[in-house]
Amino acid sequence: MFFSLAVVNHGDAVFTDAARLDAARSNAHTHISFGLGANFCIGGRLTLLEAKIAFETLTEQVPFLALVTDQ
Repeated sequence: MFFSLAVVNHGDAVFTDAARLDAARSNAHTHISFGLGANFCIGGRLTLLEAKIAFETLTEQVPFLALVTDQ
């Protein structure tokens, strides 16, 4: 069996106007992309670690990099 996330989040019985991204809809928590629990991405922690390493490496390689103030 193959489940496509592009299809699974377009159930007209669950979401009205399913093709439109609306994070403020009343049942947004049931959307697979915004889900937790059984729908939570098990690779999420790995992604955070990879981002941390990437930013640390970037700031080591480009030491003059700075945040823009008042942004």
